[in-house]
Amino acid sequence: MKYKASLGSRQKLFTTILVVFIAALNLLTVFLQFKRLAIEFYFLLGVIIPDLVFIYLFLIAPRGYLVKEKGIVVKSYLREKYFPFDSIEKVELLRKSDLAKSIRNSGVGYFFGNYGKFYSRKYGVMIWYLTNKKHLIMIHTKNNERIVLSPDDSNMFDEILALMK
Repeated sequence: MKYKASLGSRQKLFTTILVVFIAALNLLTVFLQFKRLAIEFYFLLGVIIPDLVFIYLFLIAPRGYLVKEKGIVVKSYLREKYFPFDSIEKVELLRKSDLAKSIRNSGVGYFFGNYGKFYSRKYGVMIWYLTNKKHLIMIHTKNNERIVLSPDDSNMFDEILALMK
C-alpha cells in the first residue's frame, strides 16, 4: 500500500523561504548580468550552482513510502530505497520528543523534509526519511541501522507489523 509523505509546517515554511531566496538571487544575478555589472563567474555562482543544488535536493527528498509484501520502499523522484522485511529486526513508534535533540551529521534539515544521517544519544546514528514529525516510525535492521520514516497515515505501522509476522 502507498503512504504519502507530506511536508510539515516547519518544513513548508523553511522550503518556501529558501525558494524565495533562490528566486531573488536568480533575478538579481540575471539583472546584473544584463546590466553587465556581473561577470560570468558570478552568474555561475549566483544562478547555476544554487539551482542545481535546489533541483538535486528536490529530487532526492522523500515523497512517500510503499509497503510491499516483502518489504518497505522509500520513494523519491530520483531513487528508491528498499528495506526487505527479512532484514528488519523490529519496528517501533516514536514521539516527536524522541528526536528532539538529534544532531544532523550529513543530511538535509527542513528543506523538502529532513533526510540523511542524524545522531541522538538515545538511538545513536539514524537515517531519516522524514517530511514531518507527526507519525514517526523507527525501523531497526539486523545490521544495526535505525531508519526513521514519517508517513501521513499512522496505519502504515500496523501494516508493517502484520506483514512481518
